[in-house]
Amino acid sequence: PVSELSHGSQRLLGVAMALATGPSLLMLDEPAAGLHDDEVAVLGEVLSALPSTGVSVLVIDHNMKFLLGLCTRIVVLDSGEKLIEGTPSDVIANPKVIDVYLGSQFQGEEPDTGHGLATTDSQDERGSGTEITQLHAARAASTSKVNDVVTADGVALSAESARLSVRALTAGYGSVTILRDISLTLGDGEVITILGPNGAGKTTLLRSISGATRVFSGVIEYNGQSIAGRSPNQIVRLGIAHVLEGRRVFSSLTVEENLKVADLAARA
Repeated sequence: PVSELSHGSQRLLGVAMALATGPSLLMLDEPAAGLHDDEVAVLGEVLSALPSTGVSVLVIDHNMKFLLGLCTRIVVLDSGEKLIEGTPSDVIANPKVIDVYLGSQFQGEEPDTGHGLATTDSQDERGSGTEITQLHAARAASTSKVNDVVTADGVALSAESARLSVRALTAGYGSVTILRDISLTLGDGEVITILGPNGAGKTTLLRSISGATRVFSGVIEYNGQSIAGRSPNQIVRLGIAHVLEGRRVFSSLTVEENLKVADLAARA
């Protein structure tokens, strides 16, 4: 059953369905998003074989190593305008492309010739300067209210003193496990960031905390109170708000009406 497939397998099935129509032109919108390395390699092999069968391929993706091993020509857009068009080697060597998209880590790199090295790391984030890194490090040291009690390994904040405590969390969709034994703590007034490539489980972690995803096992506590298994509306009323990736605003309502809906939900 499709409901028991992983996110990556469902994406590959979507590509297979498109190919089943026997197209002469195949368009793909971020097909590598959420795929593991081996799945990206399989996808790359399938797509690379299509031109020899007479099928043209137009693909959009952020996985640059995947694209560089696949495409014969790349078109780069920036703010709705065409920045450059050319071979992969020409594009990744272009100073404008490096500046607005690839980042300095691609400076002087040659494109991969195969998909064995394909990676799920997204390259849509630009390299940050040293001065920005230093600025954020200074702000974190001066504003965090819990740093004084965090040990060298960064995990000394006790569950009792945490605003949010997640311990040994395992969660997923249907019978598919996405998160495995995840633990973290968030202190009062602290800001933490969850990093990881597409498909790593970042969104699933937030959905598990807000009650939108099934928790298989583990503990989620908010202000010392267990919230695992509670409904999203109950969790919102406890004081946890979640800005979803898909936004989920009501497009049929005005801005004012959207804000009133949120206010009513909070006071209900």
